[in-house]
Amino acid sequence: SEYKRQINRLLKEPPNLKSLYKYQLYLTMRLFVEFPARNDFPTIALTESKDGNYVIYKKKRKATFVIQKFKNSDRLGPREITISVALTKVLKQFIKYRNEIPEIKHDFILSNVSGDPMSKQAFSKAIHKITKDLSGKSFGSRILRILHATENATLIEKSNELSNKMLHSSKQTQQYIKKK
Repeated sequence: SEYKRQINRLLKEPPNLKSLYKYQLYLTMRLFVEFPARNDFPTIALTESKDGNYVIYKKKRKATFVIQKFKNSDRLGPREITISVALTKVLKQFIKYRNEIPEIKHDFILSNVSGDPMSKQAFSKAIHKITKDLSGKSFGSRILRILHATENATLIEKSNELSNKMLHSSKQTQQYIKKK
């Protein structure tokens, strides 16, 4: 929210590549809170594809990220991550802003400063820069993922403890859960 406050003035001006770049950094920081991916955000497209990563709106109020290409995708298979209504609203506002910039001619959510699709390496450098600007310490997606796991440590421990008591894997414990 601090970064959003900093860039608010830019967002009130007509959309341009410089303000889009800063806006998308705000969006990615918000996404990391609910969806702590690796550096996979630059691979997410706005239209559905058979083997790529993309975002869809299954229910009008919530966006779902379909992630088919990621580090362990060969073993784990595709994943669907649904984000909150509030974050979906932020995403839709960002996409509307992005679509108003004529220099953007690609289908990916994130762009570099020249309007081309952002690479994972450029994304990593941008995350390091924004975390340095906001906190005084430079860190990337790995530390953000560690912070997310640490925040949910008690929940993870309880889940592992239950699976241990039931003498099977967490996957088998999931199968025992009765859907309401």
